[in-house]
Amino acid sequence: MLAALLSLFLFNNGWSFHLGDAASMSEDFAHGTQYFTHMAKYRSWSGVDATSLEFVQDSSWTTVNLPHDWVVDLPYSSEASHSHGYKCIGWKYPQNSVGWYRKEFEVPASDKGKVVTVEFEGIFRSSEIYINGVYIGHERSGYASRWYDLSDYLRYGERNVIAVRVDASLEEGWYYEGAGIYRNVWLRVSDGPVAIRPHSLRINGTEVGCDYVCMPGIDRGSISSRVRWFDATGREVARLTRPWSLEDPYLYTVQVDIYYNGELSDSVSEKYGVRTASFDPEQGFLLNGSKVFLKGANVHLDAAGVGVGVPDELWRWRIARLKEFGFNAIRTAHNPASPSMLRVCDEMGVLVLEEVRQYGAYPEALELLRNMIERDRNHPCVIAWGMGNEEWGVQGDGTAVTRRAVEYAHELDPSRPTTYGNSGGEYLIDDEVDVPGYNYIRQNRVDQDHAAHPSRSAIGTEETTGGGVRGARGEFDIDYVATGYQFYVERPWTAGLFFWTGFDYRGEPNPKVWPNTGSLFGLLDYCGYPKEEMWELRGLWSGETKRELKAARQSEDPNYRLRHFSRRPFVPRPVVSGNKSIVLQGHKPELQRDGQDVIVVDVFSEAASLEVSVEGAELLGWGNGDPQFQHVERPAPGRADGSSARGPQTLTIYPFVGRAQVIIRSIEGSSGPVTLTVGSASLYF
Repeated sequence: MLAALLSLFLFNNGWSFHLGDAASMSEDFAHGTQYFTHMAKYRSWSGVDATSLEFVQDSSWTTVNLPHDWVVDLPYSSEASHSHGYKCIGWKYPQNSVGWYRKEFEVPASDKGKVVTVEFEGIFRSSEIYINGVYIGHERSGYASRWYDLSDYLRYGERNVIAVRVDASLEEGWYYEGAGIYRNVWLRVSDGPVAIRPHSLRINGTEVGCDYVCMPGIDRGSISSRVRWFDATGREVARLTRPWSLEDPYLYTVQVDIYYNGELSDSVSEKYGVRTASFDPEQGFLLNGSKVFLKGANVHLDAAGVGVGVPDELWRWRIARLKEFGFNAIRTAHNPASPSMLRVCDEMGVLVLEEVRQYGAYPEALELLRNMIERDRNHPCVIAWGMGNEEWGVQGDGTAVTRRAVEYAHELDPSRPTTYGNSGGEYLIDDEVDVPGYNYIRQNRVDQDHAAHPSRSAIGTEETTGGGVRGARGEFDIDYVATGYQFYVERPWTAGLFFWTGFDYRGEPNPKVWPNTGSLFGLLDYCGYPKEEMWELRGLWSGETKRELKAARQSEDPNYRLRHFSRRPFVPRPVVSGNKSIVLQGHKPELQRDGQDVIVVDVFSEAASLEVSVEGAELLGWGNGDPQFQHVERPAPGRADGSSARGPQTLTIYPFVGRAQVIIRSIEGSSGPVTLTVGSASLYF
C-alpha cells in the first residue's frame, strides 16, 4: 500500500504581516539603512530590522493565514491604476506597495543533517527571503514558484524566523495582480542527507528521473533509488493501464524513495495521469486518439472577496462552476497557473493551456519558462505551453526570439506543443510556434494562414463575449458568442476556442473607466453567477442553432425566454437555509478546522444591504458581481499578539441584482458549530 509521507508540511498558517514603505527605508523597519546591509555582509552587523531574530515589533503586526492578498484591504481611487482596478497600489502609493511577512517555527534537533527546504508557490512580486537574519535569495516575478534550502541556516531545536519582503510597486501585467504571498508555502524535511530536488521529477510512462539536493560531504555514488506505482486505491501496480480522460480523470501515484548507504533518505510522491494528446491538422485536438473540441475559458487568478489569494477549495469551486456550464478547458491569462488550480484540473478532468508571463529569449525570460515547464510538465491536464500574448511591440527580431524560446521549451518538454495568442499583427511569432493561436477572428487571417500552412492545426486563444452585466444583455455585438463558436466548430482542423473570459475579473474594465473597477467580459460574473450569454453558449453547446438563439433573444413570449436565458435555476446546493426574503446556499455541508478550508455561500435577497456576522470561523470576504464594486470586502484583521484576533467578524454587504456571495474560512484547531448570519437568516456548519 502507498505509505503516508510526513516530510511535507503546508506552511500557510500563523504568519505576521505589516506594510512597509517603498519610498522610505526608515519607515520600512530600517531595512537597508544599516552601515553593513544584507547585501554588504553575510548578516547585517548594525541595527535590528524585520529580518532579524531579535526583532520584536511583529507582536503588534496582523496575523494572517496564507494565501494572502493585502490589496483587497486597500482603498479605491479614481487616480489609481486602471489596470489594477483602481486600487491604491503601485508606484503612486509607496506606503501601500511593500509588505513584510514573518513566521516563527522550530525544527527538532534530530533533524540536523537532513535537507530542509521551503517553497513559495507564488509571491507578488519582487520578493526577498531571509532566514534568521540571513538573506538567502529573491524572485522578481510574481508568478514563478521558488524554493530555498534552509539547512545551513537553521537553529535546530531552537526558535527560527523566516522573513519575506515583498515589493509590488511595479505592475507585471495589465490586469489585477494583487500583492503578497498569495499562493501556498511548503516546508519539506528529508529523512537523511539527500533529498529530491523540488520540481525535478521527470515522468515518461513508468520511467522516472530526478535530481538531488545533498548535504556537504555526500558521496553521490552511495545514492540509490526505488520507484513504485500505485493505483487510485493505493494498491501497488506494475503497469499503468487506465487512461486519464475528461470523463474519467484517473490518476496513479508515483512514489520515489531515495536511499543513502542503503538507508531511506527521502520520499516524494506525485499524481500522474496516462494519456496521449496531439493537435492534428485535419481533426483538431485529439485526446487518447479521439477528437475533443476545446470548449475553453480564459481565467485570471483572482476571485471575489480574496483577490489573488485564492484558497485551494475556492479553486475547486471555481473549476466545478465552469464544468457545470460545459467548459472542458482553461487558458491561463496571462501567466503560469496556480499549482492548486492544476491539481484540481487533474482531478476533475479539465484541460489547460498554460501560458508564460514574460515573452522573450533573454536569460531571465528563459529561466521563467523553465520554471513553469519543470514545475508543471507532469500534469496530465496541461496540453500546450503558451509562449506569449499579443506582443505587438515585436519587429524583425520576433522570429529569432520565438524560435529560441520554442526550441528551449521543446528541450525541456518534447511531449507538448507551443502556441501563442496573436492579436492580428505578430505573424512572425505565430509562424514559429507549433500551433498558432488567434485572439479574435475579426482581426486575424485564420483561413489564409491555414491555406499557407496546411500541416498545422490552430486554436482560438481568445474569442470575445458581448461584455454584459448580470441581468442585462451585453452592450457590444450580441452575436459575438455564437459567431466565434460557430467559426471554429465549422473548421474541423481547429482544436476549439477559449472565450474571453470565463469569469469577470478585477481591473482592466475596458472599454469602461472609473467608476467601473472590474471587467465586463466574463460569461460568469465575478461571483460565478451566469450572465444571459452564458445560457446562450450552453444552448449552442447543446446543439441549438444561431437562428434559434436569436429568436429566443427577440421573442416577446416570456415563457420562451424563460426556457433559454438567465432565469434558469441553479444546480441545487447541498446546504440551503433562510426565509421568504433571504435565502442562503452553501456549496458544501462541512468545514474542515484546518485554517484553510472555505465554504462559498450564495445570498439571494432583494435587500439594499444586509448585516453579516460569523461565529466559529473567519469571514474571509464577499462580493456581488457588480463591475463598479468599491465596498469594503472583509473585516479588519487582528493582531499577532492575540488582541482582537482576526478582528470583529461582522460586515455589511450589498446585494447586486438580488445576489451576493460570502466566503468563510475555518479557524485552525477550532471546534463546535459555525454559524453564519445574514440579516434575519442563518446557516450552520
